[in-house]
Formats: sequence, structure tokens, C-alpha cells
Amino acid sequence: MKDTFANFEAKFADLGLDEKTLQIGHDKTIVPQNQSYRSTREVMNSLPRMSVDGDSGLGGDLKIKGKIGAGGMGMVRLAEQAPLDRLVAVKSPLAGREEGAVNSLLQEAYITGMVEHPNVVPIYTLGRSESGEPLIVMKRIEGVAWQDVLNDPSRAPTADAVDLHWHLRILIEVCDAVRYAHNRGVIHRDIKPENVMIGQYGEVYLLDWGIAVSLNRSENPMLRHVSEATGVAGTPSYMAPEMTDDTAINVDVRTDVYLLGAVLHEIITGTTRHEGESLMKVFFAALQSEPVEYGPDVPRELGNIANKATSKEREDRYQTVAEFQQAILDYIEHRASIELSEAADDQWSRLSELLSLERDPAQELELHDLFGECRFGYRQALRLWGDNVPARDGLQRCLQALIEYYIESKNDVGAAATLKELPTPVPELNDRVTKLAELRALEEREMAKLRRFSAANDLAKGSTARSVVAIVLGLFWGYSNLSSQWALNAGEIPDPMLDHVTSTGRTVSIAVLMMVIFRKALFSNAANRRIMFVMIAALFAVTCARVGAYWVGADLVSSQAAEMFLWAFSASMIGIVTDLRIAFASVVFYAAGFLGIYFQDGGQLYPMAIASFLFFAYMAFLWRKPRTLKAS
Repeated sequence: MKDTFANFEAKFADLGLDEKTLQIGHDKTIVPQNQSYRSTREVMNSLPRMSVDGDSGLGGDLKIKGKIGAGGMGMVRLAEQAPLDRLVAVKSPLAGREEGAVNSLLQEAYITGMVEHPNVVPIYTLGRSESGEPLIVMKRIEGVAWQDVLNDPSRAPTADAVDLHWHLRILIEVCDAVRYAHNRGVIHRDIKPENVMIGQYGEVYLLDWGIAVSLNRSENPMLRHVSEATGVAGTPSYMAPEMTDDTAINVDVRTDVYLLGAVLHEIITGTTRHEGESLMKVFFAALQSEPVEYGPDVPRELGNIANKATSKEREDRYQTVAEFQQAILDYIEHRASIELSEAADDQWSRLSELLSLERDPAQELELHDLFGECRFGYRQALRLWGDNVPARDGLQRCLQALIEYYIESKNDVGAAATLKELPTPVPELNDRVTKLAELRALEEREMAKLRRFSAANDLAKGSTARSVVAIVLGLFWGYSNLSSQWALNAGEIPDPMLDHVTSTGRTVSIAVLMMVIFRKALFSNAANRRIMFVMIAALFAVTCARVGAYWVGADLVSSQAAEMFLWAFSASMIGIVTDLRIAFASVVFYAAGFLGIYFQDGGQLYPMAIASFLFFAYMAFLWRKPRTLKAS
């Protein structure tokens, strides 16, 4: 080992690391200072200028509110973006940094803009300040660096329990971002907890793409191909062996797999993958990448995953991030399934307690939520591990209880849908649901009949037309009787009975005219048709009575009295078949008949006129807001 280390000393000296780099922390990013971009000046000149207002109080595109943090390459400040009136994060090079840091910042902006993914912070714009420094304006992330949570779990931005599996879930989301980047041909080269932000709602963002390289040739001058990347780059404590050289020629997707494995190592041990008293010793540890013998407190499967991912030879590692991610998922699969099943069991205990009590409408919402949580928990447990027997039994138990609940609530649709989800069919439940469906179908047919009956007897239909017809008929018949009585008193009608018979034509004509005008409304449903048919029958009966009375030589008084009694009977029939209040009003015609007999010497038509006015006015008033027969 000493000889090997001695040989490495010469190689390390050839890396050309300056004194400042040699003094940086082993967990800080090394930015290659000897890399240059032919088009850096052109790119900078093409960037739009942005006005930055620090403390001057002057207006500008960006109003700096304070400092968020600083890393090895740049500083991040909080600013207000004036045009959109929102808070943003503004990243700029640290004062006094070399051209390499500026180039890295520009590269970070271009690559981050290219790698659009939910786990990558969105870039809003790229510009330059009035002093000429590049500025990246990006989404402001309210949260904490993953490294800070690893160091102090109390700093976690969410209320979740910060344990091993919490960190593994974060790692899985980081893998999502890296997989997407690889799909775009981009290698990050600086994956570490310090470069991962966790938002206040648990969002995960992979940051700092400043030293990333591309596996594909690109016309973008700021996207460096691996074959062109020179200088040592990366964080020593996490470096893959191929990163300890001053060229990136051997960097590929497996390099990021190594970095992810180094992050996993830190999660399960609390220490970085490479340790050493000096930067050279840390580099040497990275170059060697000896397998780690993990203690009993580290799950063996996770230890094996970490060692495989951080193998010295790239061929021995997981060949893709997807393989590494799946290995983590396979580890947590069974445990997560059992945890979900146990959590669902807790919900089932509360659900069983509620189901055993007398049904309380105030608890319906809680019952609904508990059924949903139990069913979802057991399903998720089985999705993660199909052979989870307690989860399958719990799902069966939960779904059977839900079917019983639906049957009790007479919800055959919900019960039938739930029956299809049962892991094990229950014929007895199927029979009960079938009978419930048949009963519901019968009830629906009965309800349909009642709705049709209600519609057929709805007096609200055609009410306005009936009111108008009643007013017109009342006015016409009332005035007709008054004018006839005045003519009789004046001796202008030589044959009262003949005039009485001929006036029938006028009465029938006005009634038929009104029915024709308002035919659509007056015959719109059964209730309206019954009223019209009774009126038609009454008109026909009155016409026949008048003709018959004239034929046998009856006098006007007898004919009028009989006619009043016919109208009273017709009004009673309309009331009986539609609204009893109309039947009660028929008394005015009975009274008019008797009064006509009493006033036979010159005033027999006055009661009939008054009765017509009163009855039809009353009908118009009732039909203005009719009673509606409703199905129950």
C-alpha cells in the first residue's frame, strides 16, 4: 500500500491543483480553473443586462433582499423580481473568482435550463449585471439543504419522521433527476447531499450543474463534451476513481452511479465515502475505492448496494441509475408494504369500532374517510408486495365491510363495484347485491311512474293561459248577461228564449277561440286536458239545455236556473279532478240559480252575471299560483 501511495504522490502533483484548492474542505466542490471556453466572451455579451438594486433604493429588475448562501462556485441571494413582483433566487460568481467559476456558472444555467424536470430547480432567466457578472435568476426554494438534515434531523422542513427510509425516498427522487439528465446525455459529476435542496413541502431538487459534462456533441458553446473537459472537478469526499484525473475522458453515466452510491454510504453511516487527513489522502481513497465492511447497524442489503455502486471498476457497478434506483426500491419494497399494511390495520380498528356503534349521521364522513384510507393502504401494500398475506386479508375484510355498508345504505351500485375488487369472491354477498339491484330497479320504475303522474297533473303548466282564459270568459259572460238583462228590461228583446238560445253561439265561439289561441298550454298535460274537456262538456250540455228548453217552450227563468245548476255541477267536477277549492266556489252558481228564480220578474240574469264575474275571477286567482301534485 505504501508503494502504491508513493506512486500516487507523483500523479497527484501532476494534477496542478493550486494552493487555494489544496486548502478547501474535502466536502467542497473543486472547480477546474484551467478550462476555457472560446465563446465565453460572446456568450456574456449576448446576455441581456439586468438592473440590480442592492441598498440604493433605486428601481431595477432585481431588488436584492439578502443572502441565502454561498458555495464553492457562487453566491445565492434572495431578490425581488420587479416586473413579476415575486421573490426569486439569484446566483452569481463569488467576488474574485477566476474565469473557471464564471464559466461553470454559465454552464450551470444552460444545462439546468436544458434538464427540465420536477426535481431540478427551474431557471427563469440568465443575464448579466451592470458590472458584467453573470446572473442566474431561478425559482426560490424555501427549504433546507439535505446535508443540513443529515447533520441535524430537527432541521427537516417537513413534519415527517426523519429516519433511514425518509432519506432513501429523497435519494430515489434524486435518482429521478439524474436519470432524466442521463437521458439528455448530461453527467452531473457533483451529486452530494449539499447539492440537494428539500422544500418546505418535501420537494426535492438536485442543484449545482456547474461542472456537468455532456456525452453528446452539441452546438451549445457552454455545454462541454467529456472529451474536452480538462482539470480536476468534483467533490473529493464523494469522487469516483475516474474523477481523480485531470481529464473527464473516462466519465460516463456510471460515474454518477458512483456518486449516488457515495450518498447512500453517507445516509447509512453518517460519514462521507472518502476520508483522509489531507486532500491527497482523500484523492487516494477515492482512487482505491476499497469495499466497506459495514457494521451490524447497517442493513446488509443496503451495504451491498452501496459497495456495488461505489466499485472501483465501472464494469462492476450498476450500469445505469435505473438499476441502482431499483435496487433501493427492492430493499424498501417489503418493509414499506408491511408498514402500509400495519397503518391500514390501525385505521381498520377505528373503522370497526364505528361500524359496531349505532349509525350516527355525524360520523358518516369519518366512516367514508376510514374506508378510503384502509382500502388505499392495503392496496398499496399489495402493489409493493403482492404476497403480503396480512394486507390481502385486510383488504378482503375491509371490502366486505364496505359492501355491507353499501347494502345497508341501499347503494347497490357501490356494492356491485366493490364486489369486483374482492380478492376472494363471496357468493352470499353477490346474491344480496343482486337482490338489492333488482329492488332498486323496481323502485326506480315506480318513481318513474310517479314522476310521469306528477308531470301529467302539474297545474303549474298552462296556469297563465288558464288565468287569461278565465278572465276573458268571466268578463264576456258577465257582461253578456248584464247587457241581455238591460235589453229585456227595456223591452228590446221580443222573444227572450230565442235570444237566449242564439247567444249560445257567441258563448261557444269565444270559448273555442280562446282554446285555439292557447291550445298548446291548455292541452299541455292531463290535468289541463281534463279541465278543458269538462268545460267543453259543460258548454255542450248548456247548449243542449237551452235548445231543449226552447223546443219544449220553457220560460227563461226555468232555463236560466237549470243552466246555473249545470255550471255549478261542471265547476264541481273541475274542482274534484284538479283543485277542491274550485269545487267549493261552485256554490256561487247554485246561489245564482236560486236567485234567478227569486228575481224572475225582470232581474233573473243579474245573479248569473255576478256569478260569472266572481267564479272566473276566483279561478284566475287560483290558477295564478296553482297547487302542484308532486311524486314522493
